[in-house]
Amino acid sequence: MLERDFYILKLIKAKERAGLKLIRGGEKTGKSTLLKKLYERKELGHSILLDRSSLSELRKAYEKNSAALKRKMSLLFDDVDKLDPEETELILSLARIENLCIYATCTSCIPLKKHKAWDDNKVEIFPLYPLSFSQFLNFYSLANNATSLEKYENSIAIFPLHMRSVSEPVALSIYLDELSNAKAFLRREYGIRKDETLHLLRFIAANIGRILSIGDISHRTKLDKKCVSSILEKFEDQNMIASIPGYDELKDELLSSGRKYYISDNYFIRQLSGESGCPLLLENMVAIELLRREERLFYGVESTFIAFSDYEKKIFRIEENGDEVESQYEDSIRAEKKYVIAPKISSIRKNGVQYLTALTFLSGKW
Repeated sequence: MLERDFYILKLIKAKERAGLKLIRGGEKTGKSTLLKKLYERKELGHSILLDRSSLSELRKAYEKNSAALKRKMSLLFDDVDKLDPEETELILSLARIENLCIYATCTSCIPLKKHKAWDDNKVEIFPLYPLSFSQFLNFYSLANNATSLEKYENSIAIFPLHMRSVSEPVALSIYLDELSNAKAFLRREYGIRKDETLHLLRFIAANIGRILSIGDISHRTKLDKKCVSSILEKFEDQNMIASIPGYDELKDELLSSGRKYYISDNYFIRQLSGESGCPLLLENMVAIELLRREERLFYGVESTFIAFSDYEKKIFRIEENGDEVESQYEDSIRAEKKYVIAPKISSIRKNGVQYLTALTFLSGKW
């Protein structure tokens, strides 16, 4: 199953929860195509694919408290962040109606969050990240998985599947433009200097997988907390950075000690950190892969990651040598599924734990 299929299944399942589902991705990342594929799925039930010309009729129905809007249905809309304020207010207001589910694409959530009708409790964000390893294989038609993994670890992996005519240098140019635009936005909107933005990004790249609070980052970078929050918000909004909260799998409770930060592109880590090798490169790749696939993801105390769905809990541990994992991990943590991921590994399954090589995990063949 391809990652976009997993993504569509996540979106379909989200229909159970009322509100606005924002599919967030950069230009030419396939958001519109994904929305049309979602619309074509029978599991979505009764749905309407809207455009700007149909919004006026929708407003009339909403203002008349139409019975049509009381039915279990889904509305789908492309480029919601390009609407004018009144149209945006309509979409956000409809998200408050309990028996409606709205799917919309956007390149940025920041303008929408500033709108008075925005409601955090009624909005879910589904980020589109760069090419996964299995997409990378299909894109380049590469047969040798082992060699391909090394190429993937060192690649830009930023342009979407349908941009087959775009070369890697052109993709790099697009990526650097996105970075430059983000810096310009922060300078224009918040007065944050470009060197301050780069300083924080380099700090995150050098601290992949470490537990960090806004206060920690502010203290260690000598940047104001508001400045740190604004930079992180912007780069998470562009799907360049992802943050994961913590969960104590032994006590079954959320952690309040900070978040772990990951970067969606390994090339970006190397460029920012200035290092040819990163010991947590595999953890970074696994984190982004799990964010694509899983409903809710946390970092753990005993394990690297914990993933929750309505029906099961899965725990993942990343090791340099998976054959030396202590038995405590196998016995002490209660979960429906347990995995160990390592660059190389000899075992397949032991004491209820499934052992996966990095190649097997990233290929999705497990």
